[in-house]
Amino acid sequence: MNRLLPWLLALLLSAAGVCLDGDPDYFQLLHADKLRNVTYGENVVRELIGNVLVGYGDLEISCDRARHDIAVGELECRGQVVVTHRGRVLRANEMTYYEKARRLEAYGNVRMTEDSLRAECVRGIYHRDSEQLEMRREAMLEDLEREVLFTADRIDYDHLSGIAWSRSQPLLRARHPQQGNIKVVAKYMEMRRFQHLEIAAGDVVIKLRNTEAGCDTFIYCDTSGFGQMKGTPLLVHDGREIRGEYINLLVAGEVLRAAEVYGSGSAVVPADSVDARLLNSLSGDSLLFQFEQGELRRMEARGAANSVYFARDEQGQPGLNLAAGDMIVLEMDSTALKLVEVRGGSQGRYLPLQEPVAEIRKGYNGEPESD
Repeated sequence: MNRLLPWLLALLLSAAGVCLDGDPDYFQLLHADKLRNVTYGENVVRELIGNVLVGYGDLEISCDRARHDIAVGELECRGQVVVTHRGRVLRANEMTYYEKARRLEAYGNVRMTEDSLRAECVRGIYHRDSEQLEMRREAMLEDLEREVLFTADRIDYDHLSGIAWSRSQPLLRARHPQQGNIKVVAKYMEMRRFQHLEIAAGDVVIKLRNTEAGCDTFIYCDTSGFGQMKGTPLLVHDGREIRGEYINLLVAGEVLRAAEVYGSGSAVVPADSVDARLLNSLSGDSLLFQFEQGELRRMEARGAANSVYFARDEQGQPGLNLAAGDMIVLEMDSTALKLVEVRGGSQGRYLPLQEPVAEIRKGYNGEPESD
């Protein structure tokens, strides 16, 4: 009988949640309605049934049922699994915790919350030491405070740095009215929570109302609505194609507020008021576009500025405005061009158009002539 007392005492201490080896990260059984030991050959598995609560230092796990393989060091949990660790909560249908690797793998309806952060996926892998979460299949990460949504087939998230990244068909949406309603897809994407930045690279596509853009790299601040496009950027707004070495965007709501183009900037749009086969164009070392409620109202070209604009006069006759100078300003309303202002070394010319459009397109070379 005396030989059994130490074993019974150890079992009672373990069941009461006392660490047998003094290690606070050692398995602690905090509660279970039923406890039984099952022997498989030389291996002993502890089965826990009903309102199970287990602790590993600052990690706690609750579930309906669990199996603890003592020799292998694995805890398998089933039914309403809830894991809490350093302020974050992870829920799943099933979960396995690997004690030696200090890693848990969750399966089925995986959800994680932390402050304003919410994550969902089919399968999740959480690394306890590095505090990184790997989300697999139908992954979603959302910052509720900033209302930024990040989705992909796979997302990795580092809780310590606040950086999430994906190379698996990532899609990002920033939806807050003060931050902009912008949609971005790319081959690779990062969401940097603490810096309020999103970075996209590789075949980047950006979508807003009345606007679509593409580039190699895009950096976006979701608090200010400021974004920068680099690497063969192309911005298309209501049929107007805008190009340059890089383009800065300012987003307000779901529309553009402004766009700045640097390095051999150009903008072309079909001259629909005369003939869609003709192109209105503006070029310069830098360009500035200003919008009101998503509608273009002002364009500026600076440095080697050139403007070509087809229009009709008050009698409805077509004509061509050619201008060049250090700076060109064009203002317009929703229907027509209202102002053309040329500054510094300016030269310009207005040509009434009487020839057939085919002849105009054939003979026009885009260089204004001085009178």
